[in-house]
Amino acid sequence: MAPTTNTSAPSGGGTPPADEIVKRKRFRTRLRILCVRLFLLWLPFSLGCLVAIPLSLIAILSGSVYAKNLLLAMDKLGAASLKFSGANTVSAECGRLLHQMKDGLTASCIFCKLLCRFIHEMDAGHCDRNARDDGLITDLQTSSTLGVTAGERAPTV
Repeated sequence: MAPTTNTSAPSGGGTPPADEIVKRKRFRTRLRILCVRLFLLWLPFSLGCLVAIPLSLIAILSGSVYAKNLLLAMDKLGAASLKFSGANTVSAECGRLLHQMKDGLTASCIFCKLLCRFIHEMDAGHCDRNARDDGLITDLQTSSTLGVTAGERAPTV
């Protein structure tokens, strides 16, 4: 009986078998196609963000509903850029974080405290109220010193 050789195993640390080379080439090709598709998705969204800047300024001056929707979308994009979920606005996410931290100062909530304090000067309890409206906070107690107090809260029906 003659000895048989295994053609699928690499020989002496040399080149891999032909089927392995084909698999690697297919993987590289699929990866390149995926990268091109992602770039083709990324490009129009990035250009859309750039176009939204002047459009939002024009829309604000006209006071339209379009302006509110555009700014809301930009706010959610900002939240996603700050590594929040992106499903809610920055102020709602900060209100949720402040509620969870219970006035504790940590590296992750210093930005939120500063932002909510700045917005609080214009609209008292904004972060807390937005977090509650978006369903991020469900209990009834006030989350922080920047939250809505019992006297400021509108009666619920």
